[in-house]
Amino acid sequence: MKLQILSDLHMETEAFEPQPAPEAELLVLAGDVDSRWDGLAQFRDWPVPVLFVPGNHEYDRRDIDAARADLRAHVDRLGLLMLDDASRVITDAQGRRVRF
Repeated sequence: MKLQILSDLHMETEAFEPQPAPEAELLVLAGDVDSRWDGLAQFRDWPVPVLFVPGNHEYDRRDIDAARADLRAHVDRLGLLMLDDASRVITDAQGRRVRF
């Protein structure tokens, strides 16, 4: 499976316009994307599945237990997949199942 990985974007303070990587089959957002969570909306209509792994900054100034549930609901509304204290199985372009 061909991955595109983006991490430590800190979109709450940094301007960033993401672009899909050619031939990528999955985008992995590997933490510290946006402490306000607003920037996650830029990945709503991404051309491949998006697997979001929250970093410590996604929980800034929040109760972690309450924030985890709220963040999961937010990510679900956007149509992204969240990987947090769980695993996910994603099928690649060749029909192979990959566990994350």
